[in-house]
Amino acid sequence: MTITGERATAGRERARRRAARRTARSALLFLSPWIVGFVVFTAWPLV
Repeated sequence: MTITGERATAGRERARRRAARRTARSALLFLSPWIVGFVVFTAWPLV
């Protein structure tokens, strides 16, 4: 493989990781009200 091909592959991997991180952040942001509600109204009284 050429140096250019390796750079392209590394760039794609970096972009894929960035997209995965963005997706995970969006999912956490979407689920955070549910998680907070669960902890406050269900788990906290059990403690």
